[in-house]
Amino acid sequence: MTHHPDDSKGNNDYHNWYHAVSTMHISFLFIIKSGARCYLTDCEVYALLMGALAHDVCHTGQSNDFHVKIKTDLAMRYNDESVLENHSITRAQDIWENHK
Repeated sequence: MTHHPDDSKGNNDYHNWYHAVSTMHISFLFIIKSGARCYLTDCEVYALLMGALAHDVCHTGQSNDFHVKIKTDLAMRYNDESVLENHSITRAQDIWENHK
């Protein structure tokens, strides 16, 4: 990415850029230290690391259940199904597509 994506992680103390990088780093260590690397293609390693980096993009700090119960715009947009997960991957795709 060509920019620091703090503005894409939401405004809460836990789900921020440092959490994203930490999750990506621990995923990398797990892949290497566990020996899983020899069973994974380069594409699979890339997918795991990008998934770890993007897993909480724009996280609101509330749970899916919270969004569904109070009928937030996000819950409506994603039909009450995996609200935060769908939102995170949609926003991550937007960031990747706009910062090539």
